[in-house]
Amino acid sequence: MPDRPMPEPAVDEAQGASSLPEDIGIRDQDTQLFLLGESALKMGNPGGATALLERAVAINPTVAVYHARLGRARALLLRFDDAVEAYRRAVSLSPQSVEYQFHLGLCLSKTGNTEAALVALDHAVKLNPGHGAAHYHLGRCLQKTGDVGNAIAHYERASCFEPEQADAHTDLGGAFMQLGAVNAAVACLRRAIELAPGRPEAHFNLGRALRARGVPIDAIDEFRKAIALEPLFPESWTELGNALATYGVEDESTEICHRLAREHPVSRRLSAELLRDLLLLPAADESAFIRGIKALLLRAWTERCQVV
Repeated sequence: MPDRPMPEPAVDEAQGASSLPEDIGIRDQDTQLFLLGESALKMGNPGGATALLERAVAINPTVAVYHARLGRARALLLRFDDAVEAYRRAVSLSPQSVEYQFHLGLCLSKTGNTEAALVALDHAVKLNPGHGAAHYHLGRCLQKTGDVGNAIAHYERASCFEPEQADAHTDLGGAFMQLGAVNAAVACLRRAIELAPGRPEAHFNLGRALRARGVPIDAIDEFRKAIALEPLFPESWTELGNALATYGVEDESTEICHRLAREHPVSRRLSAELLRDLLLLPAADESAFIRGIKALLLRAWTERCQVV
């Protein structure tokens, strides 16, 4: 499933003019550039904001919030290495800022530097043990390193501090699956779907958990929901085919699922042979699901003209 977007900055990073040191005048050139950069960010123009904020820090490199907002603008442009540089400077000027540490950790994780991200995010939760988002992202980094037990502890804290956030419940369920705690995984994933029914990864992971628990018919429903929400995720097709086989549904739909997993979602290309086989299925044998697959492939074919 695609990676999740970076969260919006919390209060102490987004205060704007109120974050400026008292000895900086509102008419100073660097302050004016900073405020213009803030406005550009609010208007959804991170490129313009970056140019303005880079000028502000060049004039006065001693103001932490200038660097932090520059980091935010660069992150929105997916310039994560440059964002890390800006957040490091913000942290050096204001080491007790939870949000600067938190966003430094996020950007480090985006660059693939998981170990450094762990240090920054751990510092953030030590500065503020009630920071749910920091616990959540710390859990994600720990899970990447294989430390699933500690990842679960931080996911649980995240879901405690922010109980309405579906992501923590989703990833907590996935972590429980890694440890083989299927019942706990099912409970977490059902809660995640209650909070955000449109998340395909929650349905996919719940399907896996239900299949592991020996309930393939319910797993089939979840895999189909995951596919409806994200048709180009190949693992969902594969797992659906496996669940259909487990339930004893050895018909065209099982083979179609496996072939879709191999041919369509991975390469984003349509096989003429696959399309032909789908179109030639007898109408009497079609389920609503097979008709939906046909509609999906025909739409993709029409839009992309990628039949080979």
